[in-house]
Order: sequence, then structure tokens, then C-alpha cells
Amino acid sequence: MKKFAILTIIAFIAIISCDTENTGGKKPGKFAVQADSSRSVMARNLTSIGPYPINSSRTIYFYLKNIGDFPITDIELSLGKHDSDFEPIKNQDFVIFPTKINSLSPSSGSSVDTFIELNVNHGDIIGLLGQKNVIKNGVEGVKIRITGMTTDSDDKAISVSLDVNVDMDIKVASFDIVYGDDNTVATKYRYNFPGSAYIGYLIPLSNFNKVRLHNIGNVNLYVKMSRNSGGNWEDANYWEEVLPNTYSELFTSFYNWDAYYFIIDTRGIAFDNNGNNDFYFRAGTSIIQSRHNNTAGSQQLIIYPDY
Repeated sequence: MKKFAILTIIAFIAIISCDTENTGGKKPGKFAVQADSSRSVMARNLTSIGPYPINSSRTIYFYLKNIGDFPITDIELSLGKHDSDFEPIKNQDFVIFPTKINSLSPSSGSSVDTFIELNVNHGDIIGLLGQKNVIKNGVEGVKIRITGMTTDSDDKAISVSLDVNVDMDIKVASFDIVYGDDNTVATKYRYNFPGSAYIGYLIPLSNFNKVRLHNIGNVNLYVKMSRNSGGNWEDANYWEEVLPNTYSELFTSFYNWDAYYFIIDTRGIAFDNNGNNDFYFRAGTSIIQSRHNNTAGSQQLIIYPDY
């Protein structure tokens, strides 16, 4: 009899538990993001999507969803530094659209998806003709913060939010020209010849046979060098591959007064010129050259000895 009573109590508790679960109130609105419609990858609470490969400017798309039972209103989207407590971004590296949404209905009862665009400005600024921006080496993505208001089954106002890290593998090409045994970094400057002006690197004569290119980006660079700018010097020389955080072979010349002429190919990767606007890509290529130097029709980069 005692055993029967215990079983009856357990059964009664189980019935109440099921009834509570089945008859519970509707859930407040809740954010989720879907990376794309095919993978159905949902991000809830603090999480991440990606990683996305970034070689140059591109747009990343994702869906914003409401996986609760009540609408979410007064929605705002903002951007912060990747993997931070949310330090707002103050540059043009990333732009999100839209930044405000009036209302987001529960996804279970709506066939309309809310599309979000995240522009990654790595090379050209998307939508702005001729304007440039390059994301610095070391940036690993961006954090999106989504906030809004919803209600519960008691019509109580509730604030909701979701932080999503967008992970990216951002490739950046960049270099320094260094010289000497201690690899002193050379700076570009305006070099005035009689009747013309060139932009180049000026190296102390005592170190002119100790010049290298230092790859300070995170992708391989390809460099061609010659002491003679005449003829088809580019075709007559091979590409040297320089790995990230390594140095090229020594630039060499036959005579102390020879200049070095060189070009660099990033093989399609955005180039960080570190504020030196003399650098630019040769039309239709990813070869870096100078805006000002024009010898034999090739605007190569130049290194000069300082006598």
C-alpha cells in the first residue's frame, strides 16, 4: 500500500510537470542571426559567425530573426571591436546596413526575412568611388551589437540584445625597405633631379649594398629588382617570393652610384601603404608602383644612394 502511494505521487508530479510545460506562456521576442539560408547556422546570445576570408573589399550578408513569440521593436545595430566588451569602431573598416529597424515579427509566423549587410572596406570603400581604406594587419573581424524592445505574455516591456562576433581572416600586404646590419627602416621622400622630380628611398652610401625588403604584412609578396630601368627590365628578371615577417635577398648593384628599381606584386591582396599615397596599383594588376616615377614607361619604385 505504501509503495502504491509513492508511485501515485510520482505520477501526479509528472502530470503537473507536463501540463506546466505544455500550457506555459509565450516567450518574449529573442534575436538570432542566420549566416545563410542553406546552412541554417543560428547564433544565440554571445557567439560568432564565420570565419570569412577577406582579400579585398566585400559584403557579408546574414539574416536577422526573431525566435520568440512577440515582436521586437526599436531595433538598433552597431559595430564594435572584435572580441571586446564592445568598444565602438571609429573608422571606416566596417559599415552595417540598416542601422535601425522599426519592428521584427516572430520568424515562426512570418515568411519575410530581414536582410543585413556588413560592408568590409578593405581596399576600396564600398559605394564611394575612388576612396580607399585598408584594414590594418592584426584585425580579426568585428562585433555586431543588436538591441531592441519586446514584451512577455503579461505585456511587460523587456529589453533584448545579442552580440555576434563576425570572425574574418583578413589578408594584408605591406612592406618596409630596410638597410644595414640592424635593418634600419628607410623612409620615402622626394628626390629632385635636374628637370624632374622622383619619389624614392634614400639610403646612406655606406649601407647601399645592404638593402632588403621586409614583408610586414601577413601574405607572401613577390618582388622584382634591377639596377637598370631601361628596356624590358621587368621581363628580364624573376619574381622573388618573400614570406610574411621575412626579408628579401639583398638588393645588389655593380656600381655604388647605381639606383635600384623594383616592383611588388601582392597577387590580388589589398595593400596597406602606411599613409604613403605615392604607392598605387598598376592598372588592371596588383603590382605596386609609384605615381611619380616614369622611366621607360614603367613607374617602378626606386632606391637611391645618398652621397
